[in-house]
Amino acid sequence: MFNEILKAWRGESLLNDMLRIFDRMLDDTCGMYDKVTSWLFQNQRREAAGKEVYQADRRVNSAEREIRRMLVEHLSISHRDLGPCLALMSTVKDAERIGDYCKNLFEVLELHPESLEKNQYTAEMESIAKEIGGLFDLTRKAFKESNEGDASEVIDRNRKILPRCDQVLEKLVEDKVSTREAVTYTLIARHMKRVASHLGNIASSVLLPLHQIDYPSKIQN
Repeated sequence: MFNEILKAWRGESLLNDMLRIFDRMLDDTCGMYDKVTSWLFQNQRREAAGKEVYQADRRVNSAEREIRRMLVEHLSISHRDLGPCLALMSTVKDAERIGDYCKNLFEVLELHPESLEKNQYTAEMESIAKEIGGLFDLTRKAFKESNEGDASEVIDRNRKILPRCDQVLEKLVEDKVSTREAVTYTLIARHMKRVASHLGNIASSVLLPLHQIDYPSKIQN
């Protein structure tokens, strides 16, 4: 679908402006994610942590509103680009949701201020966190360049990451851990899974038609 956006608006400054703002959104969410996961798993915490995360989240929300405004103004002038506009609107929302889930991960940190216990759960979730972190730059590149190979790689990696998040929850159900630990690990696993899923949705916009965006399962291996 993103190829249709490029074809519809190739050479127009509006597209360049929106892509620049969107890339900044992804850069902000990547920074949020890296900070929060390092604080969670490596105990690299600073007093300014919360301020940094919430400032970045406000920038992401502001960027989403700005792109949405630009799209609405464009559609008020030209009705021929409805499909590409809807696709970009959906993709921008995915980026905004990534910011929300990064903020949710930080809120877990606030509920659990002491370091997480080193055990099988933290080891597995730290490994998953690193895998998800590697998807950000690949997703940005796939979208900016409309690179189907990179987009497919994001989807393929996600097909391995998402089940690992579910397996953490399955183990917690069977294991005897404290209520506090169970809640903490469950929230972290679910929030990280949602970050990965929204990155997959953005990648899917490079590969799928409008009505299938956000459903990477439609992409064949």
